[in-house]
Amino acid sequence: MKPKFRAWCKTLNNGNGKMLPVLAINFLKERVYIESDKRCFPTGYVSYDDCELMRKVGTDISGVDVFVGDIVKYGWNYTHKVPWVGEVCFGEYDQDGSAGEYSPERVVGVYIKYIGGNIDWNGEPDPIDDYQKTIAICDKYYCDELKVLGNIYENPEMLEKQK
Repeated sequence: MKPKFRAWCKTLNNGNGKMLPVLAINFLKERVYIESDKRCFPTGYVSYDDCELMRKVGTDISGVDVFVGDIVKYGWNYTHKVPWVGEVCFGEYDQDGSAGEYSPERVVGVYIKYIGGNIDWNGEPDPIDDYQKTIAICDKYYCDELKVLGNIYENPEMLEKQK
């Protein structure tokens, strides 16, 4: 997969921020070359301090690009009325997935951090086990029907709504 990035530019749009495609990254000068939306500002460089970089990590069931920072629907659709909702993250986390059969390992990678959902067919909350709160994004058992709902920058209300 060819690396693809986008950036949440915090200082654009009168300080309200703007999500834009990244054309290039200058690691030496610590700045990102972003593509203009032609309405607010010209194509140009933004410093690392003024943006949050997000790397593409795959595609969802509709063919939409999935980036770190996206809010996604995932989980056992055949057993839950409301699938799980989580944030796509990159970093260090405990990978288990065994329901206690073995000790979790500390790994680095792309994962989904659970933030809500999980209602059973009777409309009752269905508690989620600790080992299911961080799932590797490549885990087909949980993520086969991954669907992008939004992202943490443009849709922060989705994080609160799920809790």
